[in-house]
Amino acid sequence: LHNIEIKEISETHIYIIKISVCYELGIDLEKVCKAVGLSKEEVIRLHSSSTYTVWMIGFMPGYPYMGELPKALHIPRKSNPDQKLVAGSFAIAEEFVGVYPFDSPGGWHVLGRTPIRLFDYQRNRPSIFNYGMKVQFYSITKDEFDLLLGGRASVPADAQAGRDARSPD
Repeated sequence: LHNIEIKEISETHIYIIKISVCYELGIDLEKVCKAVGLSKEEVIRLHSSSTYTVWMIGFMPGYPYMGELPKALHIPRKSNPDQKLVAGSFAIAEEFVGVYPFDSPGGWHVLGRTPIRLFDYQRNRPSIFNYGMKVQFYSITKDEFDLLLGGRASVPADAQAGRDARSPD
């Protein structure tokens, strides 16, 4: 143990991924607006104008804990979590932003959904997120969401964006 050498690790490539979000599908957007005293447009502008860092992956495979959320949007976790959030739901709580890669219970406030499959066991790198990655969100309409999802938005959740790719079609 005396001969362990610690060298500085430097990141030579900073990648920013841009994630499309349909805020029209934000089941808690109105409640968040009321709680923080901002209009929908202000909440969307604040959320989508920031660049977030993936601080860690946890809770479930591919779930990114990102931050820091602008202070004007800080809101406590829900006192009563939702029993089932749809895959692709992105949510906020305290200073964090997270995106649910699978259908899941959740105690954060959902501001919108992305049509992007966030986790797929068949990919070489199953999660699109990595620790330290930079992430930005941009707004899309419900029509764009449906188009990007391939028209699957109205089918059962197990056939949507975050469906477990190990399951047969």
